[in-house]
Amino acid sequence: MSELAVPAAPRSQASVEAVYALRTLLATLILTVGFVSLTPFASIYTGDTGGNVFNQLGYGLLAVVALVGHLVFTERRVVRSLLRPSWVLLVAWFAFSAFQTADPPDTLRGVVFATISMIAATGALCLPPDGRSLRIALGVSVLVVLGLSYLGVVVWPSLGRHVGDVHDGLWRGVYSHKNVAGAAMAVYFFAGIYLFRMGNHAIGALIAVLSALFILRTGSKTSLGLTGIVFAIVMSAHVLRLRAAPVLLSLAALLGGAAFTVGTVIFPWSHDMVQMVAPGTSFTGRLELWRFALDALASHGWTGYGFGAFWTPVNLVQHEVPMEFAWDPRGAVNAHQGYLDLALSIGWPGLVLGLWVLVGAPMRSYLGVGPGRESTRLADFFLMSLLFLLLNALLESFFFERANTLWVMTFFCVAGLNLLGRFRAE
Repeated sequence: MSELAVPAAPRSQASVEAVYALRTLLATLILTVGFVSLTPFASIYTGDTGGNVFNQLGYGLLAVVALVGHLVFTERRVVRSLLRPSWVLLVAWFAFSAFQTADPPDTLRGVVFATISMIAATGALCLPPDGRSLRIALGVSVLVVLGLSYLGVVVWPSLGRHVGDVHDGLWRGVYSHKNVAGAAMAVYFFAGIYLFRMGNHAIGALIAVLSALFILRTGSKTSLGLTGIVFAIVMSAHVLRLRAAPVLLSLAALLGGAAFTVGTVIFPWSHDMVQMVAPGTSFTGRLELWRFALDALASHGWTGYGFGAFWTPVNLVQHEVPMEFAWDPRGAVNAHQGYLDLALSIGWPGLVLGLWVLVGAPMRSYLGVGPGRESTRLADFFLMSLLFLLLNALLESFFFERANTLWVMTFFCVAGLNLLGRFRAE
């Protein structure tokens, strides 16, 4: 984007256009791989798939492309802004946590590849020379995902739909589960709205309609409900003519959502209110899962169990399951609650830092976005997508999972708001 690139020296129009096309193509490649993943149409989710050698090589190559792009094209002050102390500290904290796990080298590899996915996301933001280039990269990558997902649903239904399980017939496209697909499609819906608002009416409307239809067919009630709520929250800035309105409403939504999800196993009043409104609610078995995780944190609250180490067999075998539980949570691959999993990895103090990186700093950056149609509407897209993903993380876990599309999207928005809060986009 305009102020995120080094000013070009005088050169021929042909060379300028060639460089423009190359940078747009590379950004499109990064976004497409980040959105589709390197393992599309995976039928079973077994946790973080970043240990796959193909994933490691693929995302590693994307990070190299991003780093070379930063060295060649990105202005030095922009590169420095990407080295935010809170980001560096959080990665260092993850690395330090590895030494309390049963397999520190393997955990450190996980930290390295989580960092690689973050670097790749910054490349997708800084490679495009301007806002038009970013919109091309975003539009093409989203259309590729939608095309592959609809192709899977129509031509290869055994790949694009759930088959033979409790979700039989529900759409999941290129993703491993309908809930992942629903969340990703919500972000694509917001991308369509952004493109439409920027004058790309045909492509924007097409993306928004195809994404909305896909959300409906996933059967994901959470994604369907949150999409409308998030859109209304962010657009409140334009209705109320108050720039702080989306931030205040976003924070209220996050606090309220936390209180009436994981908060139900902490606060009796919250549990009673939820049961009064919807008797028998267990959030699909998550209540016992959250109780189990919170009980485990009682002895490791300051340090956590190490990056991604809690839900491993070598650790889980050491924990007892209360007799009153209807099922054994030790068979789960995560807590189905992103913030709780973050605390399990690096403790409550680490969670506070993580909340600043994922919530506090991006919200502050949104408030600092300067005037201008390109900057403000791009910031709205980033905030819509980020808020949706942050709310979704109250029921799902994907933070810092290096090969997880939802994590790539999350950090793409976090980094995007950081840059917009400091530099103008054109």
